[in-house]
Amino acid sequence: ERQRYILRDVGPGCVIVEEREREFVRECGLRGVGIEELWQGEEGYEERGVEGDEEGTAYIMYTSGSTGEPKGVMVSRRNVDHLLGHVYEEYGKEEEGIVMPFLASNAFDIALLQLYLPLLSGGECRVVDKEEWEEALGLVGMMEEMTVLDMIPGMYRLLLQYIREQGKE
Repeated sequence: ERQRYILRDVGPGCVIVEEREREFVRECGLRGVGIEELWQGEEGYEERGVEGDEEGTAYIMYTSGSTGEPKGVMVSRRNVDHLLGHVYEEYGKEEEGIVMPFLASNAFDIALLQLYLPLLSGGECRVVDKEEWEEALGLVGMMEEMTVLDMIPGMYRLLLQYIREQGKE
């Protein structure tokens, strides 16, 4: 029901879907384009520049809706640019670019930072399996290759506990 509400609220002209979601999007009265279709027929592809001002909406983030209906918060392009620029200036001046794990759920806006910051810096975004980062040993091994690490506090606690238990302080 939450997804149906958000789709009605946003009213997109088109929704990029996996095949299993196509019928749901159609039931919402929207046009769904399969993600697989986007990769077909590159010969007819025409590059189009993205126009718009920096105050334009980059994305809409929805609240949990715990007090009723979810509320959409529009995040401007300027805000996204400021976030990525600030973090890059603080942490990203690596010659080969930032190497950062993609740990966040794509349902959270921090996923934008974890995905785009390394790529915009000329580095790498390493997609990490949930099983790999849920285990402290996997986190330690992963950290050796990373130049920037962004995790929730619970993951930092797990990591610190493991390091202390191993006597590697």
